[in-house]
Amino acid sequence: MSVAAIINPLSGAGADPRVVERRISFLRDRFRDTDVDGTIAVTERARHAYELAAAAASAGVDVIIAWGGDGTVNEIGSAIAGSSSALAVIPAGSGRV
Repeated sequence: MSVAAIINPLSGAGADPRVVERRISFLRDRFRDTDVDGTIAVTERARHAYELAAAAASAGVDVIIAWGGDGTVNEIGSAIAGSSSALAVIPAGSGRV
């Protein structure tokens, strides 16, 4: 199974780089522990999540993880709509940390 995780570093965390590093570390550990072929990307600008998700879906990635708020989930969901990629959500918007 191939998995692409897309993390919005500002969702629920502000600009604290320690939070995004913990998120990346968590995912790396899960991928390693479950022998999943996973990649992790961190968004850098508006619409970047859309671009990353569209590329992942085009590459045939099985599952795309959206780690962020409703804007991140919306971008990724829009990018993969109609593809064979499944969407997984780790909620981390302003209502969650």
